[in-house]
Amino acid sequence: MSTKQTVIFIFMLIFLAGALTTLGMWFHYRLEVDIKKKTMTQIGADTTLAKKKRDGLRKQLNNPETPDADLSGRLQAVQKEADQKYAEVWVDQLAVEPAYRAKLPEIETEWKASGGEWTKIYEEWTKKNGQIREAMDAFVKVQVDAIKRVDDAKVTLAQELTTEETQRKQFVEEHHKWEDELGGIRYEGEDLLDKINHVTRELERTSEQEVDGRIIHSTPSLALVTVDLGYQQGAQKGMRFQIFSGKHTTPVLKGELMLTEIHAASSEAVVLPTVGRPKWDPQTGYEAADPKMRYSPLSATGPEESEPMPLEKMKSKKDLVDEIRLEQIKRELGPEEVTRILEERAAPTQPPLALGKGFDPIIEGDWISNTEFVRIETEREWQRKSTEELMSLKEINLGSLTLYLAETIRPYRREFLKRLCERNRCKAVDGMSPDVDFIVTTTTTGREDLLERELEPLKEKQDVSPEVAAKRITLAALKEGRKFGSRVLTEEELEAYFIKRQRKNELAKGKAIQPGQYIFFVVGETKRRSVRETGLYIKEHGGAIADALDAGVDYVVVGAGLTDAKLDKKSGRLYYPGQDAPEAAVPFYDAMKQMGLKILREEELDHFFGQD
Repeated sequence: MSTKQTVIFIFMLIFLAGALTTLGMWFHYRLEVDIKKKTMTQIGADTTLAKKKRDGLRKQLNNPETPDADLSGRLQAVQKEADQKYAEVWVDQLAVEPAYRAKLPEIETEWKASGGEWTKIYEEWTKKNGQIREAMDAFVKVQVDAIKRVDDAKVTLAQELTTEETQRKQFVEEHHKWEDELGGIRYEGEDLLDKINHVTRELERTSEQEVDGRIIHSTPSLALVTVDLGYQQGAQKGMRFQIFSGKHTTPVLKGELMLTEIHAASSEAVVLPTVGRPKWDPQTGYEAADPKMRYSPLSATGPEESEPMPLEKMKSKKDLVDEIRLEQIKRELGPEEVTRILEERAAPTQPPLALGKGFDPIIEGDWISNTEFVRIETEREWQRKSTEELMSLKEINLGSLTLYLAETIRPYRREFLKRLCERNRCKAVDGMSPDVDFIVTTTTTGREDLLERELEPLKEKQDVSPEVAAKRITLAALKEGRKFGSRVLTEEELEAYFIKRQRKNELAKGKAIQPGQYIFFVVGETKRRSVRETGLYIKEHGGAIADALDAGVDYVVVGAGLTDAKLDKKSGRLYYPGQDAPEAAVPFYDAMKQMGLKILREEELDHFFGQD
């Protein structure tokens, strides 16, 4: 409110107070006059009534029939009393009337003066009321507009909420779809991991050159040699080995040989001309006969397929397994870890391979090596090593274990580890209890003291990030686990633990297979030998016999009577013609193709072991 409005408002209050005071005085005197008039009227009425009574009494007095000597006295007394009251009232009226007459001009003057001020006040009040009414109309208009905008906003919000709900449902459906796809990818990765773990005999091979055998006889003029490897050690026809000098302390490469004839403890071989690794076309599978060829004659590349397709060096099994390992490390630890491993490989700790210059004849005592070959030990030596390995795994528990997965483990890794526990007949729980055998956590949150030191500055802070909250829960679990006697493992250590557990289970049951041994499964009606004799023949030549037909089998040796046979892959049972097979059973050979198993006919065994 401005100063001018304040002054006007104060004057309005002063004039209003004066007017109200004047009006109050006027009403007060007017009320007294009215009271007096009413009193005079009442007295007049009483006088009239008294006169009527007097006249009546006079009539009675004059009536000879009712003479009353005392009635005249009573009448006089009443008349006297009435006159006295009238005189008192009249005297009061006469006393008030002059004061009223004297005050009346002053009241009229004040009334006229206050009337003008009151008119101004009224006009100002009317003007203010008009302004207030205009402001109220503008406010109502603004309020109506605001209500309309609010209603429009509510409608828009409802539409946005409906759209958001629809999008959320779509996101949920897509999320479920992605989860299913991710689950499928994870299951494929787990199956791949199982296969990698199952072929440990190939993963145990080292990239460094090791002595796999020695040359026991050499005919340089014919390029023929004899080595101390036979089918009992896992040698097979067509295998290739690099030849190194036996006179040098560092590996000195002389050449390469290929096994041509396999015996029990020795094999005949031919020395091959020194060539590089064969080249091939990965699109068509074409293998170049000449290592000097650079392009494939069967395929092309480029946007218009007008450019020649370069040939690539053929990858060995070791290279393929190594790629699988690196891909797994990239998924779990990131590309930086793969880069670090490749850099370490680029700077080997072993001295470089020293290649011989000129013609260096191959003689007795030279040793041979193949990074993909694993020498099979004798049964006695294998049993001894198996016993030693089993004793080294005495800390591995084969019973049902309870594992607590820490909150710091990433969600997709938690799902993977839960399924890994289930597949190994163990239970993964979400809370600590005395039943927990192992606490599984990440590499950076496995030490209680380091984790407590890291969280000490945030001890009093309540509003923290999800990562800090997860570390707090993990720290509490580590403290409880120390009281319960639970062991702490990292994610990688848990996977290694289950691999050792599986290995110990195989060793304890006598089902462990030597690295380098091929696994066979004999099925059907064998003619040359019985099924038992065929199994003994395979074992004699360095193979192993599987108890059941599954993906771990390398070769299936088939006899007769399997054309119309069916296999129930769920139970692994074979149904011959005439037997009632379940609906889920599929033809035997179709099942072999689906499982990716290699098939050998009974008569091909001798050729496989180089005995033809």
